[in-house]
Amino acid sequence: MQQDVTSTSSSAAEQGEAPARAWWGWGSSSTSSGSVATSATLSPPPSGGAPVPDPAWRSDIMRQINVRDALQRRSFIDLVRQQNFFLKERSMTRDKTAMLEKEVVGKGADMQRLQQELTECYKRNSENAQELLELNRKVKELTAAAAAKQDQLNTVERMCEGLKVELRERVMALNILTPELDSLKVELARAEARSKTLEEENAHLLNRWRLKVSEEAKKMNEANEFYHQVQQMAKNPLSLSNEAMGGAPHEAQPTDDRTRKARSHGSSVPRRVHTRLRAHTGDVSSVTYDPAGERIASGSADTTVKVWRANGELQSTLSGAKLAITQVEFAPGGDMVLASSCDAVARLWNLSNAKIKHTLTGHVGKVMGATFVSAEKIITGSQDRTVKVWDLGKGYCVRTVFCYSPCNAVAVVGESTRMLCSAHADRRVRLWDLKTADPVAEIQDVQSKQATSISWSPAWEYLVLTTAPDNTAQLIDLRNQKSAHTFRGGVLSPQACFSADGNFVAAGSTTGGVFVWNTHTAALEAHITEGHQAGVSSCTWGARGKPLVTGGSDASLLVWS
Repeated sequence: MQQDVTSTSSSAAEQGEAPARAWWGWGSSSTSSGSVATSATLSPPPSGGAPVPDPAWRSDIMRQINVRDALQRRSFIDLVRQQNFFLKERSMTRDKTAMLEKEVVGKGADMQRLQQELTECYKRNSENAQELLELNRKVKELTAAAAAKQDQLNTVERMCEGLKVELRERVMALNILTPELDSLKVELARAEARSKTLEEENAHLLNRWRLKVSEEAKKMNEANEFYHQVQQMAKNPLSLSNEAMGGAPHEAQPTDDRTRKARSHGSSVPRRVHTRLRAHTGDVSSVTYDPAGERIASGSADTTVKVWRANGELQSTLSGAKLAITQVEFAPGGDMVLASSCDAVARLWNLSNAKIKHTLTGHVGKVMGATFVSAEKIITGSQDRTVKVWDLGKGYCVRTVFCYSPCNAVAVVGESTRMLCSAHADRRVRLWDLKTADPVAEIQDVQSKQATSISWSPAWEYLVLTTAPDNTAQLIDLRNQKSAHTFRGGVLSPQACFSADGNFVAAGSTTGGVFVWNTHTAALEAHITEGHQAGVSSCTWGARGKPLVTGGSDASLLVWS
């Protein structure tokens, strides 16, 4: 660059000299304000001769050229220096670039290998990302499952805490009741010992009394017989000869209709077990005869009802109940069996095919009693404090009566009055009108505890028999709503029954025996200790002189004679 600048200055000087030589002597040079005049004034040549040059021109031209050269060079010094620096740098950069290109060519294989490794890394990264998403999903599922399990654990822990509190309370109650139970056991043992002693004394006195009564009766019969003979001899002298010839003396017939009915189908006091049937696999809770006295139906805690012939042969087994049977009863025609049960349902079976004909649902508590009003109407009593009237023709409940107390038993009483009688847990016996189902009367203060059963005999129009856990049976007169007799014995079962003629009342004991009382005098006619192997839970006395039948907690039926 410096060389170019120098050559330019020289050319300019040469160009300046040419005009000077051309215009030599034609003018003069002049400068003003640091500027150089480009024109020269030459003196005209003399006439007839060559021009004469100005002696100061050349020096002036050289001076101006030098000044201009100095001015122009001063402006390009830095530029020339930088140009030289850049040329040097460009040369060095070219060398360095050539060297780097050689290195890049040498490292091309390494770059390709690294590119492949980078591709593999991207691929693994994608796979890892997919696995990470799957793991995140599983983590979310496990977290949700863990939260659900934690909620269940919290619920179980709360239940455990509640059970622990209840357990502590029960343990405290048990600790309190255990000494009381021990003392009660001691008192019970003493009472049983006293009761046994009193029973032995009572049996001894009873035997003596029976012997005495038998002797007195024998004497009275002899006196009566002698008196009648004397009367016959006084009225008819020929009666003696007739008697001697084998004729029987005339005997007057009783005029009372009930007594005549009782004599025609009289019931006898049972003395021993005639037939023992292994009937069920659970407690026999109810037993009854059919209207003809030819069959027996038994209901049990094993949820079945069985129908037996009079000879002890099993006729049919009726199933369908879900819980224990509480009461059984034959239909008035004897072709169906009604049973109430603890599953809040009463069922009616047809004996011709042993299938359920009606299922009476509507109660919400145990149905403790069920009875026929007629062939088309049934009444049930339940512990849900209601008595329901069912129309079998319609197949549903037609009337519900609220009793304000759980009902334990129901029975239809009276042949002319026809009322419903129900026994309740509030110790009351309630009477209802069968036509309207309206309450008629409430009998109170007869039982000291809840009434558990109720029984009626056609021989007595206005008398019903009830039992209670106070070991008594009450004979209640519905006309004055008071107790006519109280029958006491040992520890009685929760059911009692009339004999067919109404002359006797029977009830079982918790030791397996049977008590029989006289209805007229409330005297104990018999106490049979050998019977069931466990407590007696139900009993019935058949019509037309049929024997007493009892069901026990030993799952057996006993026919007494």
